[in-house]
Amino acid sequence: MTSRIAYLPCDASTEAILCYSLHESETFGRYIGVRMHELAIAHSIVATCERSADGRKVVEVVLWIGTLSGVVPEAVEFCFDACAKGTLLEGTRLVIERVEAKARCSRCRAEFPVQAYFDPCPLCGALGNEILAGEELRVREIEVE
Repeated sequence: MTSRIAYLPCDASTEAILCYSLHESETFGRYIGVRMHELAIAHSIVATCERSADGRKVVEVVLWIGTLSGVVPEAVEFCFDACAKGTLLEGTRLVIERVEAKARCSRCRAEFPVQAYFDPCPLCGALGNEILAGEELRVREIEVE
C-alpha cells in the first residue's frame, strides 16, 4: 500500500496534513495543524529506529522532547503513526517524555525553571542565562522483539 501526504494551507505558520492511502478511500489520519518540520522529524525518527533495530520489529520508542525545542509533541505523534505505516515500526508504542526547561543565571549562578529563552533570573533579574535543559529532541530508547 502506498501512502500520500497532502498539505493544506491554514495560515502563515501552520499547515494541515491529511494522510490517506492511494489504494483505499478511507483516511487513516485526521486534520491537525502542524508545522512542516514535525513530519520530517517523525520520518527521521522512523528511519533512525529502523536502522538501529537490525530488521527486528520495534515494540516501543521513547522520545525526549524539550519544552523549548519548538516541536509539538502531538504533531510528532500523529506524523509518527503515518510515517511508521508499512515499516518495522508500524503499531509501535510511542512514548513522549517532556523535558522541562531549566536555566542557570549568568550573574548569580542560580538554577531555575524557564518558560522561554529570555526569561530573567527570578532572584537577581539578570538576562542572558545559560539553558541547561529543555532543548532536547532525542530518541532515548527503543525496545525490539
